[in-house]
Amino acid sequence: MAQARKRVGAEPLRWLFDLLRGPAAGIGTPGAWWRGLLVCAIDGTTIAVPDSPANLTVYAKHRCHNGSSGYPALQLPVLVSCGTRTALDAVFGPTRCR
Repeated sequence: MAQARKRVGAEPLRWLFDLLRGPAAGIGTPGAWWRGLLVCAIDGTTIAVPDSPANLTVYAKHRCHNGSSGYPALQLPVLVSCGTRTALDAVFGPTRCR
């Protein structure tokens, strides 16, 4: 997958995510709806990216007690449907505010 992404770029993966994302819950799905509203949660993680000059211009290394981490990190917050645990939307970005 990584080799294919290098050949064709990120656009096909973005298209695939847009095709598959969504609540996947019908109106009768238990736990997915409350008073007609889709029940959602925000979750997220950080992911290490290669330590390259290009990545360091966008992503920062985390500071810790012994200096900094070995690799820059990106932040990935995700909006999730609670009833089906499916991703509704996701955004990659730096871990620091600009």
